[in-house]
Amino acid sequence: MKITEEAQAELQSEIDKVDDEVKKYKEENKEIFKTAQKAKKKRTKITTTLQTIKDKAGELESKNKIFHEEKKMKKDRRKKLEKELKTARDKVTDFTEMPQKCADEEEELNLKLEKLKTDENRQTENLKEAISYVERETADLRKQKEPLEKKLMELQAGVNGKQQAFVQKKTELENYTSKYDHAVQSLKKINDDIEAAKAKISEVDEEKATLDEQIPTMENDMKTKAAELEQLQQKRVQIQEALSQVQGKLSEAKQDGGDVRQQSKVFDYIMNHLKKKKMVNGIIGRLGDLGGIDRKFDCALSSSCNMNVMVVETSQQAKDIVGWLKKDNVGTCMFYAMDKMKEFQPAPNNLPGPRIVDEIRCDDPALMKCFYKSCANTLYATNITTARQMAHGKATKNI
Repeated sequence: MKITEEAQAELQSEIDKVDDEVKKYKEENKEIFKTAQKAKKKRTKITTTLQTIKDKAGELESKNKIFHEEKKMKKDRRKKLEKELKTARDKVTDFTEMPQKCADEEEELNLKLEKLKTDENRQTENLKEAISYVERETADLRKQKEPLEKKLMELQAGVNGKQQAFVQKKTELENYTSKYDHAVQSLKKINDDIEAAKAKISEVDEEKATLDEQIPTMENDMKTKAAELEQLQQKRVQIQEALSQVQGKLSEAKQDGGDVRQQSKVFDYIMNHLKKKKMVNGIIGRLGDLGGIDRKFDCALSSSCNMNVMVVETSQQAKDIVGWLKKDNVGTCMFYAMDKMKEFQPAPNNLPGPRIVDEIRCDDPALMKCFYKSCANTLYATNITTARQMAHGKATKNI
């Protein structure tokens, strides 16, 4: 505790010593500090003054720009006014000269007017002389004119009366002619109707005679049709039995629908996945999509020949596709490898009918051996009777 008080006392002594030195320094440099303060104030004042001068300079520069713009506008205005003044002076000059021009023109017009009056008097005298001459020359003619005019008026009145009578008679004649033409047309129409009625009666008589001749034949036909109807009723029973069988097959086909959808899924996988992405080369396509056939043979082809077969170039490619189908668990598929197919064979001469494979159209002849593989010598018939006859032929393989 004692050491601490001594240390504080020592520090305080040092502080007092420093304060004394500071006071002494301030006293020694008092004038310098005053000078510095004055210089600082002066500097602030100068800075303020300089800023004020700059502001005024900017303001003066703006005013100078405005002044120059106004000067330019006034100069343009002065040029415009000078031009207008020149135009006005020219007009004043014209107006000043106009009275003299008008006086000259008035004098010239007065001379022309006097000349025209003189000409008018001369022409008037000539006209009076001409009228007098004409009156003298035509005095006798005018005396003859009055009785002639009266006679002309009488003749014109007679002509007008006869003209009116002519128009009236002409109108009456046109009315009579119109009635006559109408009567002639009506008579012609009546005669035409009579001739048509006669022809119709003759036609009806002929039809009656024909029907009288046909009635016995029609009665015999009715008996024949009745016998045919009885046979048709018997066939109807047979057809109903066949229909029942077809409905049974249709039911089975509906059950197989799931297999068809599965097959479609497999073909889609092969064409749009393996072939499109070039995972397996040599894929040609589904057999049914590689050819075409007339619409009337479509049902026969689809029911007797398998078109849901995938055609590839080699058997190894078929094996690769099978591997992918198993790997992705897509399903199964039948394949035709082009390198394993037998060549297309023409129809033998001993076949009892046409082959369905010969009706198939294909752009690539090399693919016909695939269709032959599926259809072989399958025949087709246009009706059930022909089919039954063909079915008993020894050379027939499939119908």
